[in-house]
Amino acid sequence: MLRGSGLDNCHPREGKLSDTASREWQTVYESQPCLPLKHARGSSFAGLQIGGRIKALGENRLLLTVGDHQFDGWFGTPDYVEDPRASYGKTILLDLANGTASISPRVTATSRDSRWTRAVGSGRQSTVPWAATSSICCARDKTTAAQSHYGTEYSSVTWPLNERHLGPANYVRPIYAWVPSIGVSNLVAVRDSAFERWRNDLLIASLRGKELWRVRVEEGRVVYAEPILIGERIRDITTGGRGEFVLWTDQETIIRITPARGLDRGAEAFVLNCGSCHGMQFNGVGPSLDGLVGRSVASAPEYEYSNALRRLGGKWTAERLNGFLTHPDSVAPGTAMRFDGVSDSATRSAIIAYLRSYPTSAH
Repeated sequence: MLRGSGLDNCHPREGKLSDTASREWQTVYESQPCLPLKHARGSSFAGLQIGGRIKALGENRLLLTVGDHQFDGWFGTPDYVEDPRASYGKTILLDLANGTASISPRVTATSRDSRWTRAVGSGRQSTVPWAATSSICCARDKTTAAQSHYGTEYSSVTWPLNERHLGPANYVRPIYAWVPSIGVSNLVAVRDSAFERWRNDLLIASLRGKELWRVRVEEGRVVYAEPILIGERIRDITTGGRGEFVLWTDQETIIRITPARGLDRGAEAFVLNCGSCHGMQFNGVGPSLDGLVGRSVASAPEYEYSNALRRLGGKWTAERLNGFLTHPDSVAPGTAMRFDGVSDSATRSAIIAYLRSYPTSAH
């Protein structure tokens, strides 16, 4: 059972709740029916497929999503997702003024771990369904739930409860789907002018992917989705007070994303001359260059180097890198890197300075 409570007639005063000791907590909503405990991750209260978020819609209305707790007809029975009398796998509209709760007529979430949010696009508010897992649809009415999914049950080749493909009669198709799941946790719309090039894009936080996705929606469709590696499971994202975005991760760290005030010359030179083949954190066409200055030659893990570089030996010093960037074959004859070199000494120096700023790998 999920219980939502609030302090009666409690108002903020000087940043604190006033006179809370004399106030009575009131239950404003209880999910139904009461569910048995499920032991998971070493705890009977850990929960499975709980999901869910809460969103204020004005002063007295809340939108609450309630996960299905694996009572989805496949992992557990009964199937409360398909039962309009049950709270689970639903989006609940709470009216605090009159004390009512109802399944939202606009959005019904039925997913193993779905997130539904209200996003502002093109100057108007709209409900945007995002497919994040093996179940995705948006019911047009509050009594209809879905058994059709875009994804799979990952030990199988389909979602076992699929009865038919999503039909136009009852469901609104999603505008984007990630399969396999990236584990969407929250999203925000970019409104602040600090990120002018991202204006009106959506930033979508990911648990499973450990990434932030920048998604642009135009005329009701996603025109591109760019993953931005964070490296930690992002539990939540919100906007800060100075145009920044603040991430909260499962490692209990706070990450702030602020706009660059101008592209560093070294970063620009690296992108233009090296970035098409090399990254700083992952191997690509070329090996990762994270921590390259002072690193042993041909030492990036899981990268297949040419014999020329493996024979070279030693470490990458600034002087050695300068010669290699000038003419790779002169330093490592027979290298597989097909690159004409950087003739301008100032540009080479800027690239090497940029590489020095990434000393995070231990090799």
